[in-house]
Amino acid sequence: MTRSQLIKKKKRGRKIIKRKFINKIKMNEIILFENKDKVANESWLDYPRHVFDIPAPFTACIVGGKNMGKSTLIKNILSFTSIGRRPYEEAFLCHPDPESQEYDDVYFKRRFTHIPPLDIFDRKKKSILLIDDINVSKMNKTDAGHLNRLWGYVCSHRHVTCLLSTQCIKNVDDPTIRRMSDIFITGHLKDPMEIKTLANNLGRSASKITRLMDKHLKDNKHNCLIFDDLDNCPYPIRGIKNKKIIIIEKNKKKSNLYI
Repeated sequence: MTRSQLIKKKKRGRKIIKRKFINKIKMNEIILFENKDKVANESWLDYPRHVFDIPAPFTACIVGGKNMGKSTLIKNILSFTSIGRRPYEEAFLCHPDPESQEYDDVYFKRRFTHIPPLDIFDRKKKSILLIDDINVSKMNKTDAGHLNRLWGYVCSHRHVTCLLSTQCIKNVDDPTIRRMSDIFITGHLKDPMEIKTLANNLGRSASKITRLMDKHLKDNKHNCLIFDDLDNCPYPIRGIKNKKIIIIEKNKKKSNLYI
């Protein structure tokens, strides 16, 4: 056998995947591979959780008018996660006003006035990024690209929870952001187009969303609905009514969530 033939034979026999994955293959099954980037991803079924100890990572849009209590909701998520079994290790804030005191009672590792670069997140740490009062529709291309990647890749592969808080759902004109958000938290929307946009993203009828809002949100501007699309979520629709947590829709599967 010549040298060139030997080299070709070695190339043909080179393994591109570890043998342990293909030792036991059945003809009617596929091989399940573990995604190492997602090993640390949490689930509602990991342990008994408070309704605001939401399993990370997740992406969320919080929509509501002035004085709805959006920052209070965010602080509740941070607080109940902090007293849970797996608190966040790093927090980042993106806010257009660098002198804002709205979140002075929260420790952020860094604050930005624009969407931060994606390499600031340490994949070994559980992180959360809060984007508040940023108008997505008026972003430059660089920031818009970073935001898109946060929702599409960084969240699940670098264990980064992303929260986007805005006064109007029209400010989030990027369909990728709306469609890829796991959770929507909303106050009482009066604009039929906003309700229709929300319903389309949730895969629910606009009439049902309107009925829910009229029933639970009409009396108090601080009330809100939480639509949770995460896997195994015991309560896909819950909310805050008169400062108390309410359960609106239950998952038929058993859960160990507590309130």
